[in-house]
Amino acid sequence: MGLDTYAYHGDRDEMMDDALFAHLPVGVASIGIFSAGSNSFRGKTYAGFMSASVGVDLYREEIPAAEVRGIAHALQDWVAERSNEGIADAAAAGELGGYPIPPAEVRWLAEWFAVVAQHNGRVIGWY
Repeated sequence: MGLDTYAYHGDRDEMMDDALFAHLPVGVASIGIFSAGSNSFRGKTYAGFMSASVGVDLYREEIPAAEVRGIAHALQDWVAERSNEGIADAAAAGELGGYPIPPAEVRWLAEWFAVVAQHNGRVIGWY
């Protein structure tokens, strides 16, 4: 089943502006069929990784702002504890579930969630 994952404002039913994510490298993360820019990504690609690494199920209609903040911290901690080789080794060993996720994409995800958390955003899943 497909999944697109979007950054939404916490206090209104509106996607976060792409400009908030402008510092993220373009073309690193997998974008979804209806993902317009850096304020969204193809959640299906990363669902296994998110579940295995920080215990989060992306297949939900909404992840509230408070939980997004916890996810952002958990991802940043997970990345900080590993080198590029450590991330790649975990992916190659199948420890991260689903698709093999290169270190650059893991770091992109960690930063994406940090931006959403910093702006008190929530995450919307469309599947």
